[in-house]
Amino acid sequence: MLIVSLQNDKGYAYAIWSTVSNSLLGFDLNKSEAIEIVHNVTGCDELRAEDIVDHPKPYSEILLHIIDREREYYKSRIGDLRLRCHDSARDSFDAGNYGILHIVTADELKSAKLDRKSPEKVKNMKKLFVSVPMKGRTEEEIKASIQKMKKIAEIYEGEELELIDSYIDEEPTENCNRGVWFLAKSIDMLSEADVFIGIQECYDWKGCWIENGVAEKYDIKRYSVRADYVIDDYASVYRKAHPECVNACFPG
Repeated sequence: MLIVSLQNDKGYAYAIWSTVSNSLLGFDLNKSEAIEIVHNVTGCDELRAEDIVDHPKPYSEILLHIIDREREYYKSRIGDLRLRCHDSARDSFDAGNYGILHIVTADELKSAKLDRKSPEKVKNMKKLFVSVPMKGRTEEEIKASIQKMKKIAEIYEGEELELIDSYIDEEPTENCNRGVWFLAKSIDMLSEADVFIGIQECYDWKGCWIENGVAEKYDIKRYSVRADYVIDDYASVYRKAHPECVNACFPG
């Protein structure tokens, strides 16, 4: 069964969830893209597919499925952690005292009795590129937004993702266009990505707009999130970075 929903009240971005595979089949879709997915997955004719898309379900239905899937995922993770406790500590762990994990000794870690991430698992993890505004923001603010967006992308993907560190702390060489230099660095990192997440308001930020366009044109799986969900006081951040726009709109 497919759940087709509108992601917002503007009516131009669709999401599609499969209850069979328990996963998102599409996100930020336009109407024709949504119709194509419904047609291909269900095998119905295009008129029926269009009718389904024209009668979308509330987006909350997809969110509930995502939450249920995440609940099962973390239940399994808790089970794995329980097995890593000493036998004598498991009763406390079962009672909800997860701090008991700190009993594990350094000697056990050194002897590799607690296998954190196997090289094979790390090798097979999908790589995530996060596109977020950086102009006029501190390193701490930028990295906080990146971590929020990583968690959102992992919820949509239903698995842990390897983060490509897109924060650039280098300074460009002399006699070059700073914006182009930073953008070139970002595009280079984006070339390694399996998954991309950016902000819906990317059109307000030249670098984010171009990164989103590159991900779209080169078929990197994309997600987007509202800027004010991941950037504190986004309106102030925007005004600070674009004073010329603010002055033009509100002269004097």
